[in-house]
Amino acid sequence: QTMKIYHYHPATGVYLGESIADKCPVSGVDLIPAFATAEAPPAAGENQYAAFENGAWVVKDVPQPDPEPEPTPAEAAESQREAIKRERNVREAATPFIFDGSQFDYDALSRERINAAVSAATIAALSGTATSTVMCTWTLYDNSTRDMTVADWLAFRQAEVVRSGALHEAARILKDAVDAALAAGATAAEIEALPVWVE
Repeated sequence: QTMKIYHYHPATGVYLGESIADKCPVSGVDLIPAFATAEAPPAAGENQYAAFENGAWVVKDVPQPDPEPEPTPAEAAESQREAIKRERNVREAATPFIFDGSQFDYDALSRERINAAVSAATIAALSGTATSTVMCTWTLYDNSTRDMTVADWLAFRQAEVVRSGALHEAARILKDAVDAALAAGATAAEIEALPVWVE
């Protein structure tokens, strides 16, 4: 006949698992090693564990981390402003960029290429090149192409400025709403409920 034994941690007493006791080869007596017992541990509930203390099993609660402190209204307002800023930046760099009915790739590398083309067009215009002159054939977002003139690139830069200005103005209005709520004594939860963007 076999006997189950139940192991526990030598320092904490936490239940580690069960095994079958070895038998003494001479006497046949079940051997219980150190940090083990023949007494079965009690069932532990959710967020509980069994531990062997002072010669007996006990059920203990698993320590729970302290809850995150609630933000102050000022902290909530600062977090909300940062969220608005992040959303504005995401939208400012969103691809595709639509210009004059065409969709342009607008990731970081594409913006570098666009900036170089705009700079070249600006230099060409300042040197007296006709604005109708085709600067390059540009591959668009959908893999079609478009001939881009000096005038197109100058207008493209203006379109970027207009869109950026609209996004920054929208962000400013949203931040003003956060500041107004804070000044009016809104709670952190009320400030966190304010929108970070309005379509």
